[in-house]
Amino acid sequence: MNEPVEGLQVDADRRLQEKFWFWERVGWAGMLVLVLAALAGLTGASGPLSSGKIETGGASIDYPRISRWRAANTLSVRFSEAGTSGTIVLPKAFLDAFAIDMVTPQPTQVIATSKGQEFHFVLADGDAAREVRFAITPQTPAFPREANGTVSGRPYSFSFTILP
Repeated sequence: MNEPVEGLQVDADRRLQEKFWFWERVGWAGMLVLVLAALAGLTGASGPLSSGKIETGGASIDYPRISRWRAANTLSVRFSEAGTSGTIVLPKAFLDAFAIDMVTPQPTQVIATSKGQEFHFVLADGDAAREVRFAITPQTPAFPREANGTVSGRPYSFSFTILP
């Protein structure tokens, strides 16, 4: 009589199976890294790394560090110095990558220069009146680009990326 055999009667290559398990876990780790990057803002949706803030003399600038192509964004400039007027120069590199949909408050004058566009504002008293907001939309994917402009004559510089 035949003796019963314990376990499954399957020809298995244990070494091949262990290699498969290893690469499966590498895939899991890769997916975890992608989820954590998205939560941190590296995909441009939101998160602490998707936007940046710089101080330049009498103003602070909040800008999109990582954006998604054709997704709405905001660039805001908050004037902290006393004064009744403010000037913002958005550089050509920035304007080539982003379309300006709306500016709040409306500038009193916009001048096109070889360096970009110069926006002139009348600033009133009060917190909300000292902030200028640009509603912008990325027009083309752009991998790290530098934007160098001025706010009330003081230079600023930041880099931005637009993901497809």
